[in-house]
Amino acid sequence: MPPRTAIRTVVAGAAAVALLATTAAPASAAPVSASAPGGELRIFSLEPVSLIPSDATDRTSMLVLRQLHSGLVDYALDGTPVLDLAESIESVDNQQWSIEISPGYAFHDGDPVDAEAFIQGWDRASQGPNAHLFARIASVEQVDDFGLLVTLDEPFAGFPALLGHTAFFPVAPGCLEMGDFCNENPIGNGPYQIVGSWEHDVGITLQRFDGYPDPGQALPDVLSYQIYPDLDAGCQAVRFGQLDVMFPIPSQCRPGDTLPPNDGYFAEDSNAVNYLGLPSYLPELADPRVRRALSLAIDWEQVVGAAFDGRLALAGGLAGPHVTGARPAACVDCRYDPVEAQALLAEAGGWSGGELALWAPAGSGHESWLTLVGDQLQANLGIDYRLEVGLALPDYLALAEAGGFTGAFWQGWDPDYPVLDAYLTPQFRTGAPANYSGYANPDVDDLLAAGDAEPDPAGTIALYQEAEDVILADLPVIPMWFDQWEAVYADTVDQFVWNLFTGPEYGLTTLHQN
Repeated sequence: MPPRTAIRTVVAGAAAVALLATTAAPASAAPVSASAPGGELRIFSLEPVSLIPSDATDRTSMLVLRQLHSGLVDYALDGTPVLDLAESIESVDNQQWSIEISPGYAFHDGDPVDAEAFIQGWDRASQGPNAHLFARIASVEQVDDFGLLVTLDEPFAGFPALLGHTAFFPVAPGCLEMGDFCNENPIGNGPYQIVGSWEHDVGITLQRFDGYPDPGQALPDVLSYQIYPDLDAGCQAVRFGQLDVMFPIPSQCRPGDTLPPNDGYFAEDSNAVNYLGLPSYLPELADPRVRRALSLAIDWEQVVGAAFDGRLALAGGLAGPHVTGARPAACVDCRYDPVEAQALLAEAGGWSGGELALWAPAGSGHESWLTLVGDQLQANLGIDYRLEVGLALPDYLALAEAGGFTGAFWQGWDPDYPVLDAYLTPQFRTGAPANYSGYANPDVDDLLAAGDAEPDPAGTIALYQEAEDVILADLPVIPMWFDQWEAVYADTVDQFVWNLFTGPEYGLTTLHQN
């Protein structure tokens, strides 16, 4: 198998052509061990939603699917998109994309992984819970056995990066014929294949697929996903030596007296960003100076320190730390300056909204940090507040989509692909599905469209960053902090390997060999 190659685009005359930049070794969150492969890796898991790529919407499912399947694009350990089963992904205008698939790959039942397998998989996915990922695709044509021609509704520079999502994995012909049978007995094309069937609420066992062209992607002989009802039960299993790896973990599974002394601990900022939304559809929040004043009146270091024991990193921009184009200090007004906050609020004519409602969904532990935020707004700007934390998450999201918030609100965002645009277009483009603040700025819309059409990758990112600057000047949301990924692993593990975009790389994690 040829080495995986990074996707980039260069200007060739007046056209842009996607080329390949060979990467000898992708950057890693931890160096990959050179120790001998083998053994059975016992992995904590919750019950997946689905083992059909088109239907999986949760990280639990995706962590299994990424071992069972391979797609056109994968993500290197540093989160960079790299070609996997695709030999090339090329475009001259970022709207029509030619894809050449590497021959020689097969599903676990022997059928070839060809263009038809991708077309069938995408057709199913475009009608399921991941349909939003296919909204930009106007048509997909099969050029030959291993060639696709994809036409988008409009230019989209991030399309190759999006193809690494599990929803774009191919589907075996046998699964089309057997329907949901493949949810219980998946036929994949990746480095591991299932042993038997998915035992619901018990486990999923995968073994190395000897027919996979790159055996270096499957170091343990067996991946044993052991399903637990909740995180607390998994933590108990860690304590009693019944698991080798656990992700995610509850707070009581962090290092301390509760874990075996030789167990390892891993923590890394994730790409999920938490915001405080400031809906511009409310008259009292329509003036950007008011929104900026609220931001400057909040000491986020104090909030995070008190509410989260200082574990979480503050967000200095709209994007997570491990995506292309992210900047750690893009937000000028994401700092604590109560004097400037008071001056800005006075310049805007003062606060006219009465008691400020602070919204968050019920049952997620938001009350502590919301109270700290409210106390600071009250102390620094004289704004009284109340908490609105009674809605279950589905009802909360329905209210967000209806534009029904009566004050500031919590919003979290985890991107579908590792590019800055994955935060900007869905949340801040006029009329976008997750634009819960009701933000609209034609300059932002134009900059995002220009970035999508720009042939030079550096130019694309520069335009996205310019759009981010305009958004942050208007401040429809205040970036607060990043979520944190945490995992623990037993002393049976030699090298625990992490991907900065997708999470734990179980197929690359190695065990001590006795």
